[in-house]
Amino acid sequence: AEFGRLVEGGRPEAAFAALKAMSDAGVARPRHFSKLVSLCRACGAFVVAVKTITIAEEAAAAVSAGDEGSPGDEEQQPTLKMYNEAIASCARHGEPGMREAFRLLDRIVVRGLRPDVFSYTG
Repeated sequence: AEFGRLVEGGRPEAAFAALKAMSDAGVARPRHFSKLVSLCRACGAFVVAVKTITIAEEAAAAVSAGDEGSPGDEEQQPTLKMYNEAIASCARHGEPGMREAFRLLDRIVVRGLRPDVFSYTG
């Protein structure tokens, strides 16, 4: 409930802290990560977007390692849409953001996803 209020209130940093706690407790779901990345794109909070993708990847890795009480591995994986929204957030911030955008493109490929036109045009 707190996470939802923070997202609705447009507070990406505070929402990230709440999501991190949810992820650490094993209760964060893909929709939570996706909502925060979408907020980051809208607010231009590219650093928070990248950190959100990172904890989504970590949550998926934990599921792959066999943590109990988590949804299946495929369900937990960050989606191409999440990566694309994070890339779009990064692309608005000049050189520092573009460096992160290129790193995210690499991570898309490592995850076995296929970048699309939105991945490259952020």
